[in-house]
Amino acid sequence: MPADKHDLDACARLEAATDAQVVRCLPALLEWLQDINWPVALPIVRRLGRLGVQLAEPLRPILQGADGMWKYWLLAHLVPEAGSELVRALAGEIRRLAADPTPDDRQAEVHLAAAELLLLLPAGS
Repeated sequence: MPADKHDLDACARLEAATDAQVVRCLPALLEWLQDINWPVALPIVRRLGRLGVQLAEPLRPILQGADGMWKYWLLAHLVPEAGSELVRALAGEIRRLAADPTPDDRQAEVHLAAAELLLLLPAGS
């Protein structure tokens, strides 16, 4: 777990961790993605992306929450990294965010990131 936003040594250890170890720390790791500009954020995105659809349930409450910028970073970076299976698992939330964004979501351009992810779904899904 990174001690601060510059703790790239922790990111190297995270890279070597098993999926089970990473999943145990998932809520805390997701918090590091509240600002993708932090140096630790993209290495965490790359490692968490390997979890794929396992991210669906931990992401759902964040996507239903009030932090538009956090939602944007997750939809623009983590969800695409994790792949289309995660997009399918979160399709209901993603559709809702694309079609009915809150004012904060709209300001953070969550609806645009969500609409882009919907393009990854097969027609009729």
